Amino acid sequence: WAEGVRESRLSSLVTSNADVRSSAWISSPLTGTALHYDTAFNLVLQLHGEKSFELFPPSETVKLPFPPTGHPYYRQALGERPLGVTGLMFNLSAGDALFIPPLWAHETSAGAGGPSISVNVWVDSAVAHYQEKLTAFPLPLESSWPPHAFARGAALYLRCFLGALDTPLELVWARWRLVRLSPEGRAEAAATAF
Repeated sequence: WAEGVRESRLSSLVTSNADVRSSAWISSPLTGTALHYDTAFNLVLQLHGEKSFELFPPSETVKLPFPPTGHPYYRQALGERPLGVTGLMFNLSAGDALFIPPLWAHETSAGAGGPSISVNVWVDSAVAHYQEKLTAFPLPLESSWPPHAFARGAALYLRCFLGALDTPLELVWARWRLVRLSPEGRAEAAATAF
């Protein structure tokens, strides 16, 4: 019975047409990836050498300098990690595996003792599926509206939408303040923390 419950919970998190992808990583000593998160389930298999991971659950991810969804670099942390935000450390050796759920921020570093070889397998999650649907959803605003009406309509829409998700507007605003665009259109970390 318990196995059936676990299986049904997992199947509700994976889309019916889930895409499965994999990548091999061959890393020089002391190299790694910057802080980021994925929207897919991630299974890491360490084949050779060592690699460390620092993972941040979603409750901590919202405290990190990620721009909001819709930004070109929305899954990449921009700027410094705020003081007091620490993750869970995992050190993998050859033969070890690590499961990283969707939306768990993480950064990696290969060990100092030689090259690190690992394989990742990603399986699409319902998070990615719904994120695509939400970002494709047209906003109920008209470009012909005067600027003040457009601003009030956008604010009302955001408050209703975020209220339905139980997400405070202040949290979204704090994330947007972390990022600004340069004149060339490139994203840069904002100079001030929230």
